[in-house]
Amino acid sequence: MNDIKTDQRATVRVLLRGGHGASEEGKQRRIAGYLAIVIGPAPEAEWMLSGWQPGDVEAVVWTTPRQVASVVQNLKAAPGVIDAHGLEG
Repeated sequence: MNDIKTDQRATVRVLLRGGHGASEEGKQRRIAGYLAIVIGPAPEAEWMLSGWQPGDVEAVVWTTPRQVASVVQNLKAAPGVIDAHGLEG
């Protein structure tokens, strides 16, 4: 079984409006067909240029490196998503 190829994973961070801060932490949400895990209140300093507001939460979606751009585009078009971007590595 050493010949099974697997893709690396890439992370997409998502800024969501109208969350409930820490009470949302660890919860899963379906957004635009993707499974997102809420990691907690969105840090203002990291999302300020995206239109951050108090009460916003941050979530992550995992995908493959080659799909990051399309996942980000799809997430940004979803209701309740303020911004999304991929992370390197």
